[in-house]
Amino acid sequence: MRGGQAQGHVPTGDGGGVCEGHSGENDEAAVGVWEVTTQSPTAGYKTGLTHTAGRRWVGHARVERWRGEAARAARRRGEVSKLEFNMWRIWALCLVLAGFVQHSVAESFDYAPLNRVLGRVVNAEGWVNYEAVKADEDLRLFMQQLAQISPETHPALFPGRADSLAYWINAYNACVLAGVAKAYPIASVTDIALFHGFFKRHTFRVGGREITLDHIEHEIIRKRFADPRIHAAINCAAVSCPRLQNKAFMPDDLDAQLHAAMRDMVRNPTHVQIDQRAEVAWLSSIFKWFRADFTAYLKANNAGETLLDYLALFLEKDDAAYLQSHPDVQIVFLDYDWSLNEQK
Repeated sequence: MRGGQAQGHVPTGDGGGVCEGHSGENDEAAVGVWEVTTQSPTAGYKTGLTHTAGRRWVGHARVERWRGEAARAARRRGEVSKLEFNMWRIWALCLVLAGFVQHSVAESFDYAPLNRVLGRVVNAEGWVNYEAVKADEDLRLFMQQLAQISPETHPALFPGRADSLAYWINAYNACVLAGVAKAYPIASVTDIALFHGFFKRHTFRVGGREITLDHIEHEIIRKRFADPRIHAAINCAAVSCPRLQNKAFMPDDLDAQLHAAMRDMVRNPTHVQIDQRAEVAWLSSIFKWFRADFTAYLKANNAGETLLDYLALFLEKDDAAYLQSHPDVQIVFLDYDWSLNEQK
């Protein structure tokens, strides 16, 4: 090629070549090239050297300059190639690391952060320190995990019914904590949005999609699992809601935890009072709103038919016996207190 071809014999064709000879200006050997030109065949030729018309002698200085430029160009090409190679190495490393992170995330679903935050901010009575929740790093970590993973996105992590149900109960409770803490200080969860908008319209990112609390409760937990004990497990941040547990629901212990939660609710006078003298059963409005859930469970398991039959499964023996012998006892539903379940 012009100005950059390797040293050798002068070619016989019309292309450029390399030639050894004298510069004509001194007796030292000089290296030059024949360069194709449009000048007259006799103009500028090196005297005494065989040549072809249309070529001219280019002196040593220009050749050295061309060689230097060629060397610099080669170095630049080498540097670019090295840079591109290093960029590819960095990109490949990023892909490997991304795969490692994804693999690590997909190994298990970790409830430890939720357990830690619940243990710190929820007391034995179920009241919540929302000021502490606002700055809790463990809740933030759990919500990040919740945003990426669900039984839909990673079904292998939730092989059984208990695995999925525990996930959705904990997801509901964690979202309520995070949503209320973000709006705190407030007097009631109903202050966050009108017409119970916190449950109906406010969304949380769970398993890669935006969903509402109502969707989690009614479309997933109630519809898919048909276990009325969940009404004692999910917490809506209200005084009249069943006590928020200070630990997460775990798949391996879920049945025992749900049984304990419903028993705690039914035996708590805030939610159930059996007045044998007045022949009245005072019940939480939860039993009115979701009566069908309780009675459907009884019929499916041949355990009774009425709401009172369901309560008898969890009440103290004396009250359970009373209801069984007084199936026509009057039921009065208690007003629901939506005041925030915060520690005073």
